Amino acid sequence: ITWDVRAPLCMAFQSLLTAVLIWTTPKHSMIRWATLPFLMYLGYICTATGPNFTLQTTLFMCFTVGGYINALHCINFLCLSPLDHKHHEEHSWVYKLYFTTAALWSLRGVGTAWQPKSIPQFPAGQIPGRAAFIRRQVILIFFTYCLVDWITSQKQTPEAAVSWAEGKEWLWLARNPHKVTAQDLVARALATFMSWFLLGRLMLEMWHRIFSVIFVGSGISEVRQWPPLWGSYSDCFTLRRYFNKFWHQCNRIHLQGVASFTGRDLLGLGPGILRRYTITTLVFAISGLYHRLVDNLMGIDWHKSGGLTAFLLIVPGILLEDFVQTCWNRAAAPKRLSAKTRSLLERIVGYLWVFSWLMLVTPIYNYPIMRI
Repeated sequence: ITWDVRAPLCMAFQSLLTAVLIWTTPKHSMIRWATLPFLMYLGYICTATGPNFTLQTTLFMCFTVGGYINALHCINFLCLSPLDHKHHEEHSWVYKLYFTTAALWSLRGVGTAWQPKSIPQFPAGQIPGRAAFIRRQVILIFFTYCLVDWITSQKQTPEAAVSWAEGKEWLWLARNPHKVTAQDLVARALATFMSWFLLGRLMLEMWHRIFSVIFVGSGISEVRQWPPLWGSYSDCFTLRRYFNKFWHQCNRIHLQGVASFTGRDLLGLGPGILRRYTITTLVFAISGLYHRLVDNLMGIDWHKSGGLTAFLLIVPGILLEDFVQTCWNRAAAPKRLSAKTRSLLERIVGYLWVFSWLMLVTPIYNYPIMRI
C-alpha cells in the first residue's frame, strides 16, 4: 500500500456524491441521470490509479475494477432502483449523509429493505456480543492468513505447468492442440476446487473479517451488520443455489438492478421466461466483464482473457439444470421414492453436477492467468 490514494478517494466521492443527490433530488430527476457519466469517469480513475495504491490481490481488485462496481452500485440506487429520499426527514444533514453513505457502502444491503434474502445467518442463528465477535474474527483471520500463505507459497513444478499449457482449457475442442490426459483432468479438478470452494473464498473472506474488526472495533458498525460472507457448502447442489446461497452476494444488488432495468425497460420484455433468462445472462455478462477487466490490468490481452466466456458459460448450465429438474419433477419414478431417499439422490447427483460444470468452465478463465 502506498500514499497514492486517488483510487479510494474516488470511490469515497462516488458514494458521497450519490448520498447528496439522493437527499437533494427527486427520484426521477434529470440531474441524477446527468451525473452517471461522471460516476463512470471516477470508476475509470480508480482503474487507472488503483495499481499505484496497492498490488495486494484482493485490494487490487477492490480499488481497480471496484471503481466500476461502485459506480454501477450508485447508479442503481440513483436511477434504476432509486432510493426513497423521504425517510429520516427529521434528522440532521450530517446524519442523513452518514446514513445514506453507510447504506451505499453496504454492498449486500445488510439491515435494509433491499437486503437479499439469501444472506447467511450468524452461527447458531445468534448475533454474538461485540467482544466475542471480534475475538472470533481475529482468530479466524490469523489461521486464514497462515493457510492462504502456505497455499500460495507452494512452488509449481514444470510438470504441473504443462497442465495449463496454451489451449488446454478447451479440453477436446479443436482449439486444444494437446492430447487430454488424466493429469489434465486432475489439474482441472484441483483448479476448480481452489477457485470456487477454497482459496477464492478464503482470500475474500479474510478481508471481510479484517474490515469487520476495524468497523465493529471502532464503533462505526454494529455486529449485526457483519453476517458471514459465504453460505453453506450444503447448498451447492445446483448452480442456482451455488450462486444464490453459497457465493458471496456483494455484487448481487447492482447486477440484478442493471440487468432488470435493461431487460424490462430498455428491451421492453414482459414478465416470463424470456425476461428471466435474459436478466440471468446479463448478470453473468457484467460479472464476466469485471473479471476480463481485472485480467487486462494483470497484463492479459483482451482477446486472450477467458473472463467473459467462462462466466457466460454458467448460463447454459443453469438452463440445462432447470430443464432437467422440470423433467425430473414431472416424471413418475421420483414419486415412488421416499422423501429422504429422493432428497439424498438429488443432492448427490447435484453436487457432482455442479462441480463437473464448474470444472468444465473454470480453466477457460484460470489458465490464461496461470500462464502469466
